[in-house]
Amino acid sequence: MSRLFDSMVKLGNGTDACGFTAKSDGVTSVLDGDTMITYGGPVADKVWALHLGVLKWTQVQCTGYIPASRTYHSAVTYGNHMLVYGGALEGPQEELDDCPYYELDLETFDWMKVQTYGEGPGLRSHHTAVIGGGR
Repeated sequence: MSRLFDSMVKLGNGTDACGFTAKSDGVTSVLDGDTMITYGGPVADKVWALHLGVLKWTQVQCTGYIPASRTYHSAVTYGNHMLVYGGALEGPQEELDDCPYYELDLETFDWMKVQTYGEGPGLRSHHTAVIGGGR
C-alpha cells in the first residue's frame, strides 16, 4: 500500500492524535498545492491539513465566521479559497430559507459566510460540486 493510503487509514480509524475517529464520516477534502485540507463531520470547528510531501497531519487554527458542524456538504478550491456549500447540520441549525455558503481563505484560514442573491438550489446534503475550466 502507498504511504498516502496508510496516512488516510490512520485518519479513518483514529489511530493518529488528529481528532478524527471512525465516526468522523461526511467530511470533505480539497487539494491546495501540496496540502490536502480536510473539513467537516462532527468536528467541523476543526480543519486539518495533510502535508503530502511528508504525510503529516496538522490541525489548522481558524478564525472568522466558523460554520456550524456539518456532514455531507460539498467543498472545492477556487483561487486561494475553499468554498463550502450545504450539508447535513450537526450543531445549531441555520435558517431553513438560508442557503449556507462559506469560504475559507487558505492563506489566513479566516472563515466567511457569504451572502448570495437570487433563487438558489436550497438546502442540500449528500451532493457534489466541481470547478471546471476555472468556473
